[in-house]
Amino acid sequence: MKKINLEKKIKQAETGIRKYLDEALKEGRIDEALFEKARVTAVENLKQWLNDKNIDKISPQAKTGICLAINGKQWEQLVNAFRQKMTFGTGGIRGLMAYDKAAIIKLKKEGIDAPILKGPNTLNNIVLLTVSAGVAKFGIDKGFKKIVIGYDSRIRGFDFAKKIAELFLGYGYTVYLFDEPCPYPEVTFAIPYKDIKAQLGILISASHNDYRYNGYKLSCGNGSQFDPEERDEMYNKYINEATTDDVARQLMPLQKAPREKLIFLGGEKRVRGFYYGNHKLIDIHKEHREHIKGFLIFNRQESKAGNLQIGYCAYHGAGRVAVPRLLKETGFEKIRVINENNLSKLDGLFPSFNSAPGKEQQPDPGDPRAAEVAVRAFKKEYGQEWDKLDILIGTDPDADRC
Repeated sequence: MKKINLEKKIKQAETGIRKYLDEALKEGRIDEALFEKARVTAVENLKQWLNDKNIDKISPQAKTGICLAINGKQWEQLVNAFRQKMTFGTGGIRGLMAYDKAAIIKLKKEGIDAPILKGPNTLNNIVLLTVSAGVAKFGIDKGFKKIVIGYDSRIRGFDFAKKIAELFLGYGYTVYLFDEPCPYPEVTFAIPYKDIKAQLGILISASHNDYRYNGYKLSCGNGSQFDPEERDEMYNKYINEATTDDVARQLMPLQKAPREKLIFLGGEKRVRGFYYGNHKLIDIHKEHREHIKGFLIFNRQESKAGNLQIGYCAYHGAGRVAVPRLLKETGFEKIRVINENNLSKLDGLFPSFNSAPGKEQQPDPGDPRAAEVAVRAFKKEYGQEWDKLDILIGTDPDADRC
């Protein structure tokens, strides 16, 4: 995109954003503090992104998406996308990938470089890679050398995870990358696992939030969250100071990764169609199951676990295989998995849930509305078997909530 076109777009955006904010303040839709902050930061951040040449390398269609939003006079969305950097919380970052379903579907169809509205306050490849560069530099200064990276069923989860893996490879880390969507507990198990012993872990997930969201869960060397002191140091001294310069020069494609620097995590068999090259595959699924089975205090042969009637709903998430398999291996044999409405199929659009604007439902097993989704689907698929159930279990998309 030519510079003169960008200059015109910046001017157009500046006029439109300030007019929108003036009207919003006058009508009482925003308070004065937010108005003053957004009036300065939204335009300045937008200018910075449109003039950043590194973004053309990292996400070639990002500026097209921004300009389309300007052409469409999407001033509210532009303000929300550029008014601040995405907040770094206790365990990482989480936020909207896009503001409407049409943009999410475009992301699903066209990939992480789809020309949708992106900014420092949306969850996108530019933000994820810049944050990761800060994490990588923090780790280098701490002597970290290994990282585990996973993802759940969120839209384009693998593509985000792949790019982050390429960044850490570029920074010299040994990367352990899952070959399919995985439960978060498997990531936190894999980090300190005896044959890995990594110092960092990342899961691309927005947990139980609705289809518009994605996130970045960060774990330390023992699989837990970083303590507040380390987290604050990581953010203030590294993540907050990271720029696209720290990204553009550091990406190493998976195909060019040395054999000893890239190891895949998965199951006993390789996933059809997935790129492994000549890299090793560790059966981490089995190791995690054996670890969990070690917690059991009953004798499987003598117990009555096999008589328990269990229904299970994966809510389109990563527990779809892991949970039933774990239950069966621990003696719970009578399991009815809900397949109705494709609830056992990976799908980050979560089609079983309401996605109407303003009424988006979360695939949260703790939400009564989500429970109703599972109950209705079970009854439709299994009919009178409902009356025989002892328990119905549901897990969220990254299968760390039950």
